[in-house]
Formats: sequence, C-alpha cells, structure tokens
Amino acid sequence: MRQQRIDQWRRQNTRILSRVDFYNEEIVPRLPMVAFSTNKKSALASLIRSHTRGEFSHVMWFYRPGYFASQDWTFREVPVDKYLSDPSTTLELWEFPTWDSMNRRRYRNAIQKQIDSNGFYDFLGIFGQALRFPIINFPFIDYCSEAVWKTFVMVDGIYRWHPSPADLRKRLPFMCGDVYGLWNKELLE
Repeated sequence: MRQQRIDQWRRQNTRILSRVDFYNEEIVPRLPMVAFSTNKKSALASLIRSHTRGEFSHVMWFYRPGYFASQDWTFREVPVDKYLSDPSTTLELWEFPTWDSMNRRRYRNAIQKQIDSNGFYDFLGIFGQALRFPIINFPFIDYCSEAVWKTFVMVDGIYRWHPSPADLRKRLPFMCGDVYGLWNKELLE
C-alpha cells in the first residue's frame, strides 16, 4: 500500500518537499499555504480519516517559514519541527497561485489575528461531526478545519461553514488552490 501511494504521488508529479523547504525564505512569496496533516500511527487520526473518508486528519496554515498556525488546544503558532520530527506524519501543502501580494498579506494578518485571539478548541463541534450534524458546535470557537475556513471568511467575507479536513480538501480546487508539495520522511529515504 505504501509503495502504491508513493508511486501515485510520483506519477502525479507531486513535488516531494524536504525539511529545508519549510524554512527557506524563498517560499515567503507563496505563503500562506493550507497544510493538511495526518499521523499514520495515531488512533485519533485514523478515526478522523475513517469517519470523514479522507486522507488527512488535521489542517492548519503554513504562514511563515518554520511555523504553522494550528488549532490545537488553542489556535497558536506551532514549530514545523513538531510535525517533521515524527516519521509517521504526512503533510500536504496547498498554495493559491492567483493570490497577489496584497491578498497574501490580508491572509497573513487574519491568521495573526486568530493567533492573537488564542481561540479554544471546539470539542462539541467534533461531537457534531461524529454524529454527522456539523451544525452541533460552539458558535464562536473552532476545530482545526473550521479555524482554517474562518480565515477565508475573515478575508473574503464568504459564508460560515463547518467543514471536516476532507470537506476542506475537496473545496480548495474550486478556490484556485493547487497542491504545492508533499512531506513524508519515508519519501526522502
């Protein structure tokens, strides 16, 4: 299975990212990017992937070199190494090539506002997702994919939605999002 997935990514000409790509200042003009992640050894990640019928269990923003903005217990800045140091982690970055520098700045500012607000995690929303009633949630706090979607709401004024990581991943191509690259330690070996 692992080899089949690796072969599939290579056939699709998916850029395989190295550790350096997450720290390189040359990536700044492309930021922010949406980052999907999963950990193949995590029981919770497996449950989320199974329930949402998706490949990834978590989503966050890659908004500056070396750091993600992630809705963990709170919405906060997380060093990239938290994910890169775990060989069970896979990351997929999505870029938005149609965004100009002004739009990118607006998104980075909105992400920083979310970090500064230090929002808490919406556990009720996860329960709602589990029951397939995403409307069941705390209205002013978010789980990971809601936090990422909230940035789109803040910047572009689009409607509020309660997506799962899989829902969000399906939506991004319709928002001019493209897969930028993939990180998996096994791919570099």
